[in-house]
Amino acid sequence: MARGIEVAQIVHYLEEALGQPPGRRQRQRLRRWARAGQRVRVRHLTVLETRDSELMGRLRSRKLIRRHLGDVLSPTRVALNPAGLPALLQTLRTLGLYAAPPPSLEPTEDRASQLSISKADASLLYMAGLVYRGLGAYVPLPAPLSAELVDALAEQLTPAQREAAEHSAREVLEQVRAALRGYLALPAWEVPGAAEDVLPAIEEALAAGHDLILTYWGAGREQVTVRRVTPYWLEQRKGVPYLVAYCHLREEERVFRVDRILDARPIHGEEGSNSVVKEQNSPTSNP
Repeated sequence: MARGIEVAQIVHYLEEALGQPPGRRQRQRLRRWARAGQRVRVRHLTVLETRDSELMGRLRSRKLIRRHLGDVLSPTRVALNPAGLPALLQTLRTLGLYAAPPPSLEPTEDRASQLSISKADASLLYMAGLVYRGLGAYVPLPAPLSAELVDALAEQLTPAQREAAEHSAREVLEQVRAALRGYLALPAWEVPGAAEDVLPAIEEALAAGHDLILTYWGAGREQVTVRRVTPYWLEQRKGVPYLVAYCHLREEERVFRVDRILDARPIHGEEGSNSVVKEQNSPTSNP
């Protein structure tokens, strides 16, 4: 798991080796093992930090800046793709914001030099390997990818180059996940209510620093979920409002299309702390 091999791919390998699918208890143990292996990670990061969340929200709303941003670490800190750092700094300067670039680090001599490929090719192959491995969460892979090869490619890169390749791989896999869960640039569709009905509650929670209980329609899975979220900010993408928030159900940052939020209720203090929550099949038809 530390090398990024997905549970679905491990199950596929076991099924091939055993000649039959692993039992229910074995799959449950694998999932628990996977969750334990994903709770802690150590990695290099280039971080964009602002003094307040309002400024971060304004920066995130600009397409030329948002394209270089990665994981949200907090309302005022976002990971960056180092490959886009020069362009990002230039864009910030046009807004009257100045930031010094972080110092670069060079790799030491290691076994990766035996690969006899350029750093550009090593970066591309490293990224492709991460994407290939990540696809194992959705489809059985035709052949396992050597962890030693991925490690050798990574060792040939600087920390910034590794981070850039990992950022690009995460972006590709996030687009795959987005397509599967219905987070696409589609026109607004009719649901009971409209974005204008829930925006006041979202804006109230943002202003007061409160969490929200969302009732959300996930078009990709045709399910309604009720979940607790910590809102970060609202942003527009092609004229459609989205809420960026930490989802307590999925335990990660998620982006919610506002016209798919059926209900939003601010909560205070410990109220609703156990409402993290539930999923149910929805009778609503997929548009």
